[in-house]
Amino acid sequence: MISGHAFANENFEIIKLQTDGLYKKIKLNETGGSFRVPLSACVSEGDLIEISKNKVYTVCKNGLAQIFPYYVSKKNLERDGLEIDIIFKEITDADEFRSYQKLAASHYRNQRAFGRVSRLIARNFDPLYPKVIGYIELGTALYMNKARSRILNSPFSYNGISWQSWDTNALRANINLMVRITRCVVLPEFRGLGLGQKLVMSAIEFARDHWQIGGLKPYFLEISADMLKFVPFVEKSGMLFIGETEGNLERVWKDMGYLIKNSERVKEKEIVQRGKSGIVDQQISRMNRAIKLMEDNGLSFEDIIEKMKNLSKEKVLKDFDLFHQIISLPKPSYMMGLNESAQKFLMERIKEINVSRNKVAKGISIEPIEGPISINKVSVSFRSEVRRTRKTHAIQQAFGISPSHIETQIINDLSMSISPGEIILITGSSGSGKTTLLNMLSSKKEHSCTPIIQGDFFFPSNYRPSSLKGVHSKKALIELFKGKDVPSSLYLMGVVGLSDAFVYLKRFKELSEGQKYRFLLAYMLSSGANVWLLDEFCSNLDPMTAKAVAGGIQRIARKFGATVIAASPHYENFISSLNPDRVLRLTSAGEGTIIERDKFIELSGLKKRKIKVPSLKISQKYVDQIFRNQKVTTIREGRKNIRPGFMLFESKEQNLIVNVKSVKYKSLLNLDDFDAIKDGFVSKVELMEELERIYPNISERSTVTIIEFEPEIKIV
Repeated sequence: MISGHAFANENFEIIKLQTDGLYKKIKLNETGGSFRVPLSACVSEGDLIEISKNKVYTVCKNGLAQIFPYYVSKKNLERDGLEIDIIFKEITDADEFRSYQKLAASHYRNQRAFGRVSRLIARNFDPLYPKVIGYIELGTALYMNKARSRILNSPFSYNGISWQSWDTNALRANINLMVRITRCVVLPEFRGLGLGQKLVMSAIEFARDHWQIGGLKPYFLEISADMLKFVPFVEKSGMLFIGETEGNLERVWKDMGYLIKNSERVKEKEIVQRGKSGIVDQQISRMNRAIKLMEDNGLSFEDIIEKMKNLSKEKVLKDFDLFHQIISLPKPSYMMGLNESAQKFLMERIKEINVSRNKVAKGISIEPIEGPISINKVSVSFRSEVRRTRKTHAIQQAFGISPSHIETQIINDLSMSISPGEIILITGSSGSGKTTLLNMLSSKKEHSCTPIIQGDFFFPSNYRPSSLKGVHSKKALIELFKGKDVPSSLYLMGVVGLSDAFVYLKRFKELSEGQKYRFLLAYMLSSGANVWLLDEFCSNLDPMTAKAVAGGIQRIARKFGATVIAASPHYENFISSLNPDRVLRLTSAGEGTIIERDKFIELSGLKKRKIKVPSLKISQKYVDQIFRNQKVTTIREGRKNIRPGFMLFESKEQNLIVNVKSVKYKSLLNLDDFDAIKDGFVSKVELMEELERIYPNISERSTVTIIEFEPEIKIV
C-alpha cells in the first residue's frame, strides 16, 4: 500500500528501507509517504522513485524499472491431453512462501545466492499438487566470466550506454547491465512438460521491465550452469551459447591465499566489502569455508594452499569432498539480449568469433526393424492340474464339475500386424492376457502353467526386443549404463523424467517405486533394442509424471524409429501423451479388438484435462480505481459461479491479483446507490448506464453477481 500523498508524476527519494515479512517497507522523503513492495522488488535506499498514475518505477540512468504493480503473468501449459493455467509471479502470500521453501529444500543446491536476488514462482491451481511447482531466481551478475568478456569485447552503443572494448573500465561501469539466472527448479512431477521454458520466459520479462541494480536496467540476461552441459533447456527460450566460464581451478590458491592472509581486514570491511557484487560475496563465503576446512582438518595455511596449488581436473575427483564448495570448474554459459539492439549485437559477435559447442551426446542408437511383426490366428490357453483333496472335491460337487485339470483360454484367434516404428497400446482387465502376449513377443515363458499356443508369430530378421528388467547392483545409477559416458547417461535419465543430481548418485534400491520404474525405462532405452515391450506401463506413476514419461518415450521412439508395445489396464493419464497408433483391447473372454487411437479415445469418453486459474477480464480504466481503493466490487450479468479467495483480473496492460471476499446475487432492479459507490460510480443511475452499455440485453429482472474483493497491494 502506498499512503501519505496524492501522486501525479512526481519523483521521491527512498530514505529508509526495511524488511516487513514478505515485503519491503519503503519510506520516501518528507513529502512522499511510505509503501510496501514484495521482497523481490529491485529497490535500495537512495534510489529515486517515480510515481505516475497507477504505476511506480525506480528511476535508472537508462530507463524506468517497474516495482508496482509487481510482476504477474498467466501462461498456459498445454501438452498431450493436459491444459493447465499457471500464474508466474513474485511471492506475496505466506502459503506461497511455505510451498516455495519446501521445493527449495529438496533441491540439490539449496544455498543462498549472493547479491541482489529476485524470485519468481510458478503458482499452481491443481489441488492434486503443491501451490508452487517451480521457481526461478535472478541475481547479481558475477564480476568475471571469460566467455562473456570475449563476446562483449567489441564496440557497443544503445540508449546512452556505450563502450569501445570490454576492458576493466567498461566492466566496472557496466557490469550491472547483466542479470543472471541463478537457479531454475521444477517439481519432479512436472519435469518434461515445458515448465522450465515458461519459467525462463517469465525471467526474461521480469528482467526486461522490473530488474535494476546500481541505477542500471539490464541489457543482457545470462546463465552459467553445469547441468547445461547435458540439458541445455534455455536454448528453447532463445538464449545463445557463448562459450564456457573459466572456473577458478588455476587461480584458487592465489585467491584464497590472499583472502585468508587478510581475513581480519575483510571482516573489518577494509577490503572486498560484501554487497558490491555477487563475485565478492561468493569469494568471501569461499574464504570462510576454507578457514573452517583448515580448522576441521587440522591443516595449516601452507598445507591448504599447497593442496589447492596441486589441484587439476584429474585430481578434483579425489579431493572433491574436501574442496567442492571452494573450487569451480568451467561451465557452459548462455546469454540473450533484452532489447533488439543487444540481441543483434550478441548474434553478430557469436558469428564473428565462431562460437560453437559440442553437441549434447545422445544415449540412444537404434536400427529400426526391417519388416512388420505378424501375429497370425494366435490362441493361448493354460492347463492346470487339479489336486484331489476334500476341499477341491467339495467345490466340484457344489458346482457340478469333475475335471482332473482346468483349461483356461486367455487369447482366442488373434491376428494383427505391427509395422516398424508403430506404437501399440494393449489394454484390458486383469487376466485378459496382456502380460502373456508381451511374454510371447519377448520369447519368455514366465507362467506357473504350461501355455498351449496355436497359430504363428513372424518376426523380422533384426528383431531385438527388450523389456523392463530388475537391477541388482550397489553402484550409483550414473555408473550402470555400460558403454555410456556421463552426458549420454544423463540424457537417457532426462528422457524418462529423472533429472535430479541426488538421484544420479543413489543406488537402485534407494529409489522410490516411481523412480525405479523410470530408471528401468532408461536402462532399457540404453540397450539398443528396436522393440520396446512395456508391461504395466506407468502403473505406479502419478498422473503428471505418467504424462511426462509417456510423452518422452513417444517422442524418442518416433525420432529413432523404435517400435513400442505397451500394456496397461489404466491408460487414462497417459494415452494422449503416448499417442499410440492403435489400441488392442483384450477381454477376459479371450477376445481382441484393434481400434484406431482417435476412435478408442472417443469410445472411452476421455476428455482433455483442464486446470483453469480463477480469472475475470476487466477494463484498464477500472484498474486505476482498484489500485486507489475507489472500486471494491465488480458487477457481472448473470449468476456467476465465483468462490471467495484468489482471483486474477486481466486487462490489456497488466494483470492484477485480488482476494474475493464475498459473492452476492441481486436483480438489477434492486441495486442501490451503495452498490454503485462500492463499484466506483457516483450513483445507481450512473452504474445502470454503464451496465446497459456493457450488456445491451440486460433488463430490470436480470440477475447480477456482485463480487466484492480486495487487491493484494493498492495505492491510497
